[in-house]
Formats: sequence, structure tokens, C-alpha cells
Amino acid sequence: MRINSTKLKFAMARKCMSSRDLAESANVSYDSVISYLSRRRDTTPKTLGKIAKALEVDPAELID
Repeated sequence: MRINSTKLKFAMARKCMSSRDLAESANVSYDSVISYLSRRRDTTPKTLGKIAKALEVDPAELID
């Protein structure tokens, strides 16, 4: 499952979250967040759910 980096950046901007803020809030590694932002890594449904919850968006809004 691939996170759309543009959609992720937009959701982070709406919440005024940095990559570190998102990693901490979603309880995922900072390196993972950076990988999703640069489209170097796919994610699992579980991790996508954590990120979406931290950003207060539907998970479907973050994927291609």
C-alpha cells in the first residue's frame, strides 16, 4: 500500500505537524515517515491507520 506523499504533506500542513511530530503522534519511526514522504517505502494498513488517526483524516485520503 503506497501513501501519496503530496496528500500526506498536505494533511500534515493542515495540522501544522512536522515529520517528527507525526512520527511521535502516530507512534511510528521518524525514518518511516521520511520514507513515506519520499515514496521510498510502502506501508501496512495498520500503520496507515495510525498515521491517519494522528492526522484526523480517513485513511483513504492518504493513498493513491
